[in-house]
Amino acid sequence: VEIVDSRGYMFDGCGASQRWGFDDIVINDLDGSLDPTDGSAGPSALVSNFPHMTKIFGDKCTAYADNCMAYCTDVCLRTFYYNVEQFETENWKLVITNANGDKMEVSGIIEASDNYQFTDAWKYMKFPVSLPAGTYTAEFIDESGNQVWPAFIEEKWENPPDCLGYASPSDITILKPEVSGPSCDELVRNGGQDASISTSDPWLHTHPGVEVAVGLGLDGSDAIKTINRKYHWTGLGQNIDTRCIKLMEGQYFEFSAWIKMLDSSGNPANVVDPDREWYRNMSPILTINAREYRDALTKQFIYTTEDRDKAWLARPYKPDGWNLVHGLFRLPENSPRVFWELERAPDNVEFIVDNASIKPVTCDPDMLLKNGKLEDAGVSKYWDTWGGEVGLDIVTGYGGSGNALKAFKRPHLSHGPAQIIDMDCINAGERLAFQAKIKFESSGATAVCNPYTWGSDRCSDFFMYTYTQGIRHYRRVAWIASDDPVDGWYEIAGVYTLNEDQANAEFAKVYFDGAVANLDVIVDDVEVKKIPQTCQELTLNPSFEESTAFWSFIDRGYSKVSLYSPGAGGESDFALRSYDRGSSEWRGIRQQLDNRCFVVGAEYKISAKFRLLNPSTGEGETCDTNVQYNSGERTQCPSVVVYGWQCEGDDVYWRFWNQIPGFDWDKDSFNDFENSFMVTDQLASCKSVHVYVHQVNRNWDIVMDDMKISAAGTDAPTYAPTLFPTETGVITTPKPTVPPTSMPTVATVTDCPGDTTGPMEVAAGPIMLAKSNSLCILTKAVVDANGAMSSIAPVARSYDGQAWEKSAGEFATMLLYGQEFGDYTSGSQITLPELDGGSKYFLTSYSYSLSEENTVARMLETATFGTTLSDLENWVQGTTFVDWVDDQIKKPITSHREFFRQRVNPRFAHSLPIGRSDHACKGQSRWRKFTFAKTDGELWWKEQWFEAKFNDGDKYITIKLNGHVRTVVESIAFKNPEYILEFNKKYKMRRRPREYVDGDFDLYMDDGSYQSLVNPPVTFYTDSIQPPQVLNLPALTEAGIDSIDEYRSNGGEFILHDELTDPLCSTLNEVSEDDDTPVFGKLPDGSWLVYDPRLKLEENTPISHLEDGGGLIQSLTGGDSRCVNAPRTFVNEEQCTLSFSPTACGSSGTPDVEIELNANNIAFLHSITGQ
Repeated sequence: VEIVDSRGYMFDGCGASQRWGFDDIVINDLDGSLDPTDGSAGPSALVSNFPHMTKIFGDKCTAYADNCMAYCTDVCLRTFYYNVEQFETENWKLVITNANGDKMEVSGIIEASDNYQFTDAWKYMKFPVSLPAGTYTAEFIDESGNQVWPAFIEEKWENPPDCLGYASPSDITILKPEVSGPSCDELVRNGGQDASISTSDPWLHTHPGVEVAVGLGLDGSDAIKTINRKYHWTGLGQNIDTRCIKLMEGQYFEFSAWIKMLDSSGNPANVVDPDREWYRNMSPILTINAREYRDALTKQFIYTTEDRDKAWLARPYKPDGWNLVHGLFRLPENSPRVFWELERAPDNVEFIVDNASIKPVTCDPDMLLKNGKLEDAGVSKYWDTWGGEVGLDIVTGYGGSGNALKAFKRPHLSHGPAQIIDMDCINAGERLAFQAKIKFESSGATAVCNPYTWGSDRCSDFFMYTYTQGIRHYRRVAWIASDDPVDGWYEIAGVYTLNEDQANAEFAKVYFDGAVANLDVIVDDVEVKKIPQTCQELTLNPSFEESTAFWSFIDRGYSKVSLYSPGAGGESDFALRSYDRGSSEWRGIRQQLDNRCFVVGAEYKISAKFRLLNPSTGEGETCDTNVQYNSGERTQCPSVVVYGWQCEGDDVYWRFWNQIPGFDWDKDSFNDFENSFMVTDQLASCKSVHVYVHQVNRNWDIVMDDMKISAAGTDAPTYAPTLFPTETGVITTPKPTVPPTSMPTVATVTDCPGDTTGPMEVAAGPIMLAKSNSLCILTKAVVDANGAMSSIAPVARSYDGQAWEKSAGEFATMLLYGQEFGDYTSGSQITLPELDGGSKYFLTSYSYSLSEENTVARMLETATFGTTLSDLENWVQGTTFVDWVDDQIKKPITSHREFFRQRVNPRFAHSLPIGRSDHACKGQSRWRKFTFAKTDGELWWKEQWFEAKFNDGDKYITIKLNGHVRTVVESIAFKNPEYILEFNKKYKMRRRPREYVDGDFDLYMDDGSYQSLVNPPVTFYTDSIQPPQVLNLPALTEAGIDSIDEYRSNGGEFILHDELTDPLCSTLNEVSEDDDTPVFGKLPDGSWLVYDPRLKLEENTPISHLEDGGGLIQSLTGGDSRCVNAPRTFVNEEQCTLSFSPTACGSSGTPDVEIELNANNIAFLHSITGQ
């Protein structure tokens, strides 16, 4: 290209700088032809002649006279930008230093200078730099030469130039001023903590505008205010210093800000509703915007991720006053820029924000749950909901004073009050105590619940949810043990030991789940805290001081516990009573102990006081102190059991009898109990240890007081390994990315032989093969002395004038590994490797012809799902393939995927992004006769535990999986008679059970082997244990419940045709989870089936939309199932309809605004997206 300028200039850099502000021009001269000297230079660059462009190159640059350009020889320049915050950076310099110590100072470019644009969240101060390959440091300095930091740096590189030797991101090290913990104690700058605010810096906005609100803040102080906020997706916020994020990587942060909201006329905003889901855009939330590189190595493309609803409006909302926005969250790691924003209030609502703050949170093991008494600011600070669209309010607290939190308008029994908790200070194996007071109301009146049932009148339990690297745990951690509410308030208490996943949780939340949806749930005095390891006394609440806390019935629904007075200490003392034990001697009292205290050699003393009562008369009962076993008369006295689960070799079940010499039972008083034991290897290996008090005549009540397990003597030593030394990795330089040049072409073209001349030998090495108009195959063969070929294998082929291609199969793939044919006009080129063992290459040509029928069949085989005889018979003679394709295009569209998905019916034990399970009571629900399905077997994400429960006096063996009753049997044994199935021991399930009655399923054994049992039928008897959830099913008829998939399951699977009206239906969870109690069905003939959850199929087509887009499903599953609604686009606008369902969900962040694609708007979109 020849450029002519009448002034004699090749380029006018002065005009570009003075008129347009471009003083960073770079033009790479690939061949050195622009060299103003002798033209002998290699690739060089023509650049703006300013120090920030040339200084670092020393004497390599020659200035052009009077045109503000310079020519720098032997450099290949690549341009990149450091985009930083505009506030306070106007006079800063970027200093680039090379390996020789040469420095170059670069000034920033302000993208927009007027205040509205200057405070735009997506405007930057840009520092452009162009460098060749090398080793550099980069740092920012202020006017005084001090090293400074601009809150964040977005590093964005332009595409590499066509010359070699250009800079890349790995060449540059950014130097940062050190930052300390105290400097990061507050991440919000100018947040309004001072009474007077002189500037809105560094507050940013997403297109409303921002200003200082003089005198409009809390108590007449100054605050920050939005200007002309029109849309719900707009708001205000700030950038966060990324050094602090790195310093406190992975730590929780707490956001709080007081906000007042006004409508466009300056009146209180009455349209705000914080009880709606955030995507309804009815209340302000905190959104964390993180910028991410598409490829962190190249840094050429950058995009924004939005993590919404990290903080929310505390309740109750006061339209005419100040309201708290608050939340607990982790900040994203390794993001070059993090910008927080308050947004999502309704359109035309202005914000006045004061006392905004983001502070790091220190995990407090003594107060993992915050604001448990609801006294902090008198609002629901820290509290949120489990499930969407739940109302929260502050009401009168426990005891008629203080505050409590009320959850109302609950769409589902699992929905209610919840709180995120920080467990970063808790380790695996440590124990947490969960306690709360809970009350239930219906239409404003106190309601009661039944803590001893799984039915419709059940109480709420205390749950903990954790998420760790894709693994979710939902655990019931505490429950109501005694049915003795005080003024309607029940006590919830429990102890839970954390496993590795839970202790290392990325996210943890506690919530209350269980009471039917038409009840309001009120909580107060909520506590979650670490229990200190105190091995001197193992039992918690041993003397029941006005509480049953941490003690529980053994099985819900089969016995009960309550406080009993007088206790052993007299009228003002309390004891614990176990009653309604009529189902089994196994029922009684238990508490989980700290298994960390069970160290080999440690000694413990058991002490307690017991009474036995007649439940009808309340009088004492007499037991036989000489009987230390379960006698046939059931006259044995109370014993204490130390019960260890998941121990090496077997579960531990140690039963201790009273060892006080000369002990005699007094039925009218409390009787002392003592025994002691030493911890063995087996007990020390148990993952969970409980104390049980049971195995007493089922018709007696057990009363217990002062139950202690105390250390005897000195503690046994504990041993802990030292930590491994930290290894420092070695940083290696990256491999070059310059691709190799293509292979040289071969001048001679080798033609294939004729189809009648036989194979033609070709030599190994580079070869150009002519394309064959028929079929030519390159093979490998071994040739003997007589010329006979053997061990023939195809290597490559060409046909119908097409380029050569590798043959299918392992031999050709391995032989030509790493090679591809080069396609040229004259042929296809490749280098044939040398062959071993007398093998040679041969070219062979073939000719062939097909009948019209075979030609049609061949075409249909490639164009359809397979050729059929009817297709061939119906083919109209003379039809061309073009006509056939055209006819097919004109036919109505059918979808193989739609056909498949309408009929797919996989087992669905828990919710997934694609959907949720069906409901046991709905028509088309599936049921089965065999006990164990594939979902009950070995799963990569979950361990499953089988147990056969049998105790003295039991008539049947109860089969359990993961603690849930599955069936009862009269006998069960391993198929291998050398192994004995041990009762009351947990076995880990192996592989997937065979899904039919008497099919195999396997259990892992302690010796590393696995043994098989038969899959039993689902059966219960009138005198056996009964499952907690039973539906009455119709008879086995074609109109009621019918057999399905008979061949695969040997007649063991069934389908319910019509919906059930059983009263239990309304109490069952809408969504199945892995640990749910199974639902059983009883048929009129007395036989049993178990509900088999399947994927619930929802019709959602372009013609027939799912009314709410899956919004209700998304809410019911806690967000596990995805919303299927999408924004309106040119692709779907013909079928797109607006959903008016109250449960509708939608795509987040879709702006309801039209953008005219004019030059200015396109330039603006380019500036904010970089694309």
